[in-house]
Amino acid sequence: MSNKKQEMVRHPFFIRNKADALLFRTDEGIEYHFDSGLHSKIIAAEKTSTVKHYIECEIKEDGTVDLIDEHDEILAFKHPADFIMPQNEISMEFYDELHSMLMDPKLDNYEKYADDLNSFLMNNNFPEYNPHELMKNTGVGNLNQLEPSTKDEYIRAVLITIEDKIPNEFGENFKTRFVELFGDERYATINEFIKTEITEDILTQKDLKDKYETLEDPPFRLYHLKQAIYEHFFLYTTGPWKNCRIRFGYNPKLDWSNYKYQKVESRSQNMNFVVKDNPILVKEIERNRKWYISDKFDLKMGFLTKSFMQFANYTQSNQVDEMMYEEEYDIFD
Repeated sequence: MSNKKQEMVRHPFFIRNKADALLFRTDEGIEYHFDSGLHSKIIAAEKTSTVKHYIECEIKEDGTVDLIDEHDEILAFKHPADFIMPQNEISMEFYDELHSMLMDPKLDNYEKYADDLNSFLMNNNFPEYNPHELMKNTGVGNLNQLEPSTKDEYIRAVLITIEDKIPNEFGENFKTRFVELFGDERYATINEFIKTEITEDILTQKDLKDKYETLEDPPFRLYHLKQAIYEHFFLYTTGPWKNCRIRFGYNPKLDWSNYKYQKVESRSQNMNFVVKDNPILVKEIERNRKWYISDKFDLKMGFLTKSFMQFANYTQSNQVDEMMYEEEYDIFD
């Protein structure tokens, strides 16, 4: 009979059935496996010395207690795993549909979505949904021993706030960096497209995608175009044109007509859109510009006025799809 001392292991979480303790001994020590599969994610146990003294006992039917062993050290699982919790099919379908509703850019549809959701919840509860990741660490390896990445797989855009000075160029050797990542031929092809097809000084994310989709047989991916555009455009991180691509050297704060590219966001009023994507607002502004547009730029409002925000809220709240003006009515004698 072996005299080797038994080891005490603290399980990563509470279990009722011993069969659920997927603990395995390897040459390196004790591992916890998330499942019994060959490619299961694992957590390695580490010895922990504490001031506690652990006593292993057996309680017999007659109430007496036998001392089996004593431990000053215990094996514990300190490092988190990155395994994914499985979801059931009903939950996946429900939350996928809910996500698509929340991502709908048409705010007018939200009332219908709300009614559908209320009808569902009258007879059902929200389906169970496990956290997507149990932990956020990756693997068992020591992160301090990993070699840092020698290069990024993307190009960092020139980012400025609305109060910063307008940059005139990318500032580094952009071509060398792009060619290193994606190749010289792709650089030449995309730049020819940019020079001939992109003449605007301001581009929203939707604008760039629409430009790309005009290509019948694209010789490059949209991802590559998004990277290449940074040689010619910088990005605002704050202000009315947040996340817009602005051509180097161009100052949108000097021209009131750039109100069209402003993004209107109001959580309290459920508004989130770019002005030029709302033809009702643009038509009204063109008729009464002095009411809705200011000649003086404001860091928060851009060129939009409070009257504009009130009118925008009215059209959104009342689901106005079209406005008729006096000269557009048919008059009969």
